[in-house]
Amino acid sequence: MRGLAEFDYQPAKLKGEIPGSNKLNTMMFIVGGDVLGYFNRDVGVFAGVGVAYHHYDLKLDFLDKQDFDSFGFMANLGLHVDVAEHHGIELGARFFTNEAKGNSTIFQNANNSASFSKYDIAIKQKPAFFLRYMYQF
Repeated sequence: MRGLAEFDYQPAKLKGEIPGSNKLNTMMFIVGGDVLGYFNRDVGVFAGVGVAYHHYDLKLDFLDKQDFDSFGFMANLGLHVDVAEHHGIELGARFFTNEAKGNSTIFQNANNSASFSKYDIAIKQKPAFFLRYMYQF
């Protein structure tokens, strides 16, 4: 059995229908655990669950910064290989259940006419695939 605690920060620029230099910064906190079982002396598989909290800072042009939060569960699974004493490599995938929802009203000035547009916003974390090195005590 193993425990995990993780913090991740991801700054990003948005692409899509909304013009301008729009940004979405994401912070993620995970606490969980997994079980590692070995097939033979050096190769094993792991699976686990955890609790995930995402905080999104959304900054669209012509709009003040907005915050969205989501809370949900995380599941991960993968393959573990010991390459030397105390050294391992893992290949895995992580899946999330959380989704943050909200809406924004954005002021736009196009062709010398002002208008307000309302956008529904839904942010869902996609599955994450990883390759990681581990030092095992």
